[in-house]
Order: sequence, then C-alpha cells, then structure tokens
Amino acid sequence: MKYSYNLLIMMLVWQACDLDKIDGPPPGGNDLPEFQAEFLLESNKTVNVEAVVEAIDSGYVVSGYATSTNFSSNNLFVVKTSKSGAVEKKATNFGVNGDLTGGKLIKVSDGYVLAGTKDGESVFVCKIKPDLTVSWNKTISKAGHKHTGRAIAATSSGDIIVAGTNGIDSGADDPFFAKLSASNGMLVDSQTINITNSGRFFPESICRNGNAFGVLGYNFGLSIPATFFMKIDENLNALIQFVNQPSFGNGSGAIVQGNGEGYMIIDGLSAQLSRQAYVSAIDGNGQNASTFDQFIELPESGFRGGGRTADGKTIAVGWGAQELGVDLFGIAALIDVGLNTIGTYTYAPNSIMAELTAAAPASDDGFLLAGRSKDNTQIVLIKLNEMFKIN
Repeated sequence: MKYSYNLLIMMLVWQACDLDKIDGPPPGGNDLPEFQAEFLLESNKTVNVEAVVEAIDSGYVVSGYATSTNFSSNNLFVVKTSKSGAVEKKATNFGVNGDLTGGKLIKVSDGYVLAGTKDGESVFVCKIKPDLTVSWNKTISKAGHKHTGRAIAATSSGDIIVAGTNGIDSGADDPFFAKLSASNGMLVDSQTINITNSGRFFPESICRNGNAFGVLGYNFGLSIPATFFMKIDENLNALIQFVNQPSFGNGSGAIVQGNGEGYMIIDGLSAQLSRQAYVSAIDGNGQNASTFDQFIELPESGFRGGGRTADGKTIAVGWGAQELGVDLFGIAALIDVGLNTIGTYTYAPNSIMAELTAAAPASDDGFLLAGRSKDNTQIVLIKLNEMFKIN
C-alpha cells in the first residue's frame, strides 16, 4: 500500500550532529593521508566524481562523468588505481554511442554496475568486469518519455535497482525505478511512482536497509529545491512518500543506512544567502522527534556524498568556503550512531575549486575519499588510515 504525507513546515524534523570544529582548511588537511592522488582523465574535460569503492582484486575504483570544456559532449568514466593511488586503467567506452551522464557505481560479486543517463532521455546501465571491460549494457526508454538514471543499489538477492526520473514534459517528473538482473541485464520490472504533491522530483541517492530502500532526492518544482524522502520495497512498491518545504535541505546529497530500520541523511542546507552542510538521522518512517540545528562555522558548505562503515559510523564528504562561492576546499567528517563527531578532515589543494563528492570505508578500517580539484579538471583520490583525527 502506498502512503502519502502532507507537506510539512519543518524538514523531516532534523537532528543534526555538531561539526562546529570545521572552521577552515589547514594546509594539507588535519590528518596525514596514506596517499593523496590527483590525475587527469582526459585533456579538455572537466570531471564530476560520483562514486568510489575498493576494487574487486586490489586497489580502488572511481567513477563519474566528464564534460568537454566547450560543453558539447559528456561521457561516463571508470578509473582503476593501485593501492597506492597510481592509475592502472581508465574506461570511457561502454559499448554505446551517445551523450552519457551520471556515473553512480556499486560493486557486485563479479564486477561493478554503473548507472547513468543516455542522451538526456534514457536510463543507461552497464555491468563491468574487474578489468573494466563491458559484460553487458542496457538502455531503458519509452517513446514520449524522458527517463534518467541517477542512483543505484542492489537487492538482497543480487538484482540491481536503478532510481531516476520519468518525465512526460518539461513540467512533470516523477520518480522512476527499474529492476534488472545482475547476471545479464534483463529488465525484471519498472515502476513510475506518482508523488501526491506537485513538483518535479529527482531521486539522487538510494540505499538498501533490510528488504526496503530509502530514497533521497529533491523537488525542483518549487522556487527553492526541497528535499523528498521515499521508501520502496524490493518489488518497487512505494511504502512512504515524504515531501518537505524548501526552507532547509536541497536533497542533492546522499542517504546511507542508519540505526535499525532508519537512515542517515547527508546533505546541504539551502538558505537565502548561504548553504550549510548537515547530517541527520531519520527513522524507518522518515521521521524523528528532534529539531534542526546549524553547526558548521563556515560562510558556505555542503555535503555531497558519503558512506557507512561496518560498525555503523557515517562518513560525510563535501565542500566548504571561507567566502561565499570563493576558493572551495574539500571537507569530510566521521560521525557515530549518536550523531557525535569523531573527527574531521579538510582537503585544501592549491586550486580555486575543490570538493569531495564520494566516500567509502576501506577493508583495513581506513576511509576512501574522492572528488575533484584543479579547476574541476582532475580527479582526486585520498586514502585515510583508520580514524579521522579529532580536532
């Protein structure tokens, strides 16, 4: 059964963690990384990093999409590095022609699955072998509709779920979900879910918790983007729709598993003159009983991505600025299940633009952070050992 909730004045009734010790970028960060690698994907391209994972064999994998500097074309990319961060292989050809954006990626037992959007109107999904060659690819489209692939997760049985949008015209976009077989890419099921509130709804992140999936996204149909939260089951049935006022978050961050049936929201706060990063906890119904609290002592900041460690901690990564829109640097925080800050990290290269957009735990209890720097042209990959250093 599908349940809907009325538009609320407060946003998911946030409980925020205290990160007020992030107040600027000390040179080189406040913890020494095991390695910090920056590398160019292609000349005359800017990059958008969407995911980082440990490689199936050894090393690390970073994915996303690249845009030509004249904005004439986009293509997905996957980069494999060694355990020291040296580039071993790059893949930018995934067996189809066309403009490809997105690049969220998950690791499965025998490779990786990449999701994106082809030509702005079709969902694109690709299974990649450990050597980054294509196992299969799938394009999902329907005449008269514009579909996008924006987030990806795996079911308990190993099938793949891609979250995106189904747009009939420029003023109507509803969440769209497709389930595919991981073995051959066969489309098992698809579902467009009509949100009860008006607007244009864009899922940005999806996370499995048990046999259900939490979905974070934004409603672009209002003057200021507003967050929405959904919960679906493994058969793509909507369990919860929860749409929020634009007063606070913008829904462009990430959702990860939280306590019990709950979730952790990693996002950025929209405000009249600035934006602020925050992390908050919601229960399995998309609610909790605490109020929002601003916490980062920076003119501007925002979290863009994150992950969850095996012992339940949350890694959040994003960007900060000492002045509004000027000299961005990367920020990261490690947060426990009680929303207490364990430690923070800042990445401040000699660049006018830098941000961290993806994170994941490493099997040796370390942390992987990924993003972009050098005027958006270089991919950055950072490996931190064990624990973030407490300020």
